[in-house]
Amino acid sequence: MNVGSMQCCGFREISGLSEKGDSVHHLKEFCKHFNRVPGSYLPRERATPPTLKDFSVSHAVFTATGRAKYGRAFAALITQEGLGELVCSTLADNPNSGHKVQGWIWTINKQALVEWYKEHR
Repeated sequence: MNVGSMQCCGFREISGLSEKGDSVHHLKEFCKHFNRVPGSYLPRERATPPTLKDFSVSHAVFTATGRAKYGRAFAALITQEGLGELVCSTLADNPNSGHKVQGWIWTINKQALVEWYKEHR
């Protein structure tokens, strides 16, 4: 799972959800991405969870190909845990690959995400 920057500094793209691990694993990795020494790319000690200030974005986007379960599973986890609001696109043809693709925009509830990570790390 990777977290990438976008042109807008308030958004991040989550990619690699189809890679090894389940939705809980990927959500933990997303949280770890923000658990850095301020002004550095060095990770903080594992005992120190990220704070509200550490989550420097308000939205994240992620996609899934076809009717793959990983995108829906990640969206379901976010919804079930009350970690923010989601908007889901319709399934459509990707003109670059010819495959079907679907996307989600996640408005992050940072307080809930911090609490979730403290409980699940």
